[in-house]
Amino acid sequence: MSDGTLLLFDEAMLAHAPGAFHPESPSRLSAVGEARRREPPAGATWAAPCPASREQPLRVHDPAYVDE
Repeated sequence: MSDGTLLLFDEAMLAHAPGAFHPESPSRLSAVGEARRREPPAGATWAAPCPASREQPLRVHDPAYVDE
């Protein structure tokens, strides 16, 4: 593992819109991404995310939660 910062982004993330008054929004994600592209953290690397295996979330979540 490197000492840098891994920044994950996929255009599909912009489809997540939980409502007008929720802090998560496509416009907020776009603004944060643009800011990080203009001024990336030292050692930052951009990558596309990949789907998690079932075992990965089970490291920190109960099986019932993962099944939900």
